[in-house]
Amino acid sequence: MRSRLRKVTTRALAVVAGVALLVGSQPDASAVTPARFVTGWIPNWSPTAVSEGTRAISGGSASVFGEVSPFGFTARNADTIAISGTESNLSAATAALRAQGLPVVPSITDGTGKLVMAGILSDPTSRGQHVQAITDLVVGRGYDGIDLDYEGFAFADGRSSWTTTKPGWVAFVAELGAALHARGKLLAVTVPPVWDAGTSGYWVYDIPGMLPHVDRLRLMVYDWSVGSPGPVGPLSWQANVISYLHTVVPVNERSKVQIGVNAYGRSWATVISGTCPTNASTGTTAVQMESAAKLAADVGATPVRDVSGELRFTYEVDYSGSASGTVTPPAVTLPAPNTAATSTRPIDPTSLRPALRLNGSATSCRVRRTVYVPDEFTVVQRANAVVAAGFSGIAIWALGYETPSLWEPLSGIDVPRAGGTTPIGSLDSAQISGGDVVVGGWAADPEFDLPIPFQVSVTNPGGSPQMSGPSLARDVRDDPANWPLPSRTHGFTVGVPITAVSGAQVCLHARGFGGDAGSLHQLGCLTLP
Repeated sequence: MRSRLRKVTTRALAVVAGVALLVGSQPDASAVTPARFVTGWIPNWSPTAVSEGTRAISGGSASVFGEVSPFGFTARNADTIAISGTESNLSAATAALRAQGLPVVPSITDGTGKLVMAGILSDPTSRGQHVQAITDLVVGRGYDGIDLDYEGFAFADGRSSWTTTKPGWVAFVAELGAALHARGKLLAVTVPPVWDAGTSGYWVYDIPGMLPHVDRLRLMVYDWSVGSPGPVGPLSWQANVISYLHTVVPVNERSKVQIGVNAYGRSWATVISGTCPTNASTGTTAVQMESAAKLAADVGATPVRDVSGELRFTYEVDYSGSASGTVTPPAVTLPAPNTAATSTRPIDPTSLRPALRLNGSATSCRVRRTVYVPDEFTVVQRANAVVAAGFSGIAIWALGYETPSLWEPLSGIDVPRAGGTTPIGSLDSAQISGGDVVVGGWAADPEFDLPIPFQVSVTNPGGSPQMSGPSLARDVRDDPANWPLPSRTHGFTVGVPITAVSGAQVCLHARGFGGDAGSLHQLGCLTLP
């Protein structure tokens, strides 16, 4: 018999005497490096992007990674979620993650129009349909969870809509979190940040309101400068965001939070003389970390360290060619109605050629380009600051943009993680209550700070074991100082709807990630009085 676990809100449970049969010894919270404090996103728009994105986790750097999100899906409406990219690209990224034992938490973007998703989430019926569609997707494809990347509220809907959007968003996150957690699945949310003590940024996403319902909160602390030259992810901005987070994120939940870090920069163009021909490049372009050094060498520029922490360099390009513009055709006088031409002649086929219209003569201009781009030093600086602030780590946009040599200095960052690779935990209490077996305890994978799924088995005297369905060990544990992990979101108190009698054996089983991904470990048993 398989059954779901029912969440019990009260913690006033009597502890039943028994001996916990733990697997292995309890680890201490001493730092183990490299530690899994890096996550990120794998682009899904081409086989090359997937190949470059998965290179990061298969090239000797897998030990620094926690969960990774392929950019896999987009929401079309309340009950339709489509693949973003191709099925083959998504499958390749998923297979690469599973080969490394990493949690697979794909991203869903908001593919609806302006204010459409806000309307879906404000209505309880359509919101419930959307929760069901996402839950079915995660469970049906066997993912470990899902990452919401719904940016339309911030960048398309307009600030005037935020007051009405905010409660619908929090209700959606709460309902989706409950649905996923009841099935042992994770919920990550990616949003733009808030700073200046809460007075600047994208407060529509309500970080304090949604925090209890998510397992990972990723803040996109990049794109500071878009329209004009400047750093993309300055250290000062990150420090400002962290300062705000410290006021709204409880210490025991800071292991949920990651700071998004850019592995790209931008090149801005400014015309400094002349009139540019049509072949001149005068727009803003992206510059990936891995190509920045070659670009600087090719144009003879010497990058300098900007106060923001990023590299900065400028160079000039001369363009020459022809300018073109709009040509106004001559006016045509149509014949009066009911009149006929007085003569006709055959058309010369050789004259049926596209007209060549030029407006202007040869021209030239000089364009100055200003580049801001991070390097390994930038990313390591930002990661050190995030870890020192007590948060989980960094999330990189996007994997494949970085220089391959980035992983060695990142792996040297001293991040507190417990030792060991197999799940640990304890079944602290078990009792019969209202037809359920109510259990309390904790379970964790010492390699990862994410919650892990667990199940409970009940074996009545003379009977066979009955296993519950999966749930997620994600409650905050306010335990004393001898708690064996640096993160505390690994507890549970649940009701198991399995009929039990006195003398039944109740056991806790958990699945981890990493090298033990997929294995079910028995962590402890108690006997019902």
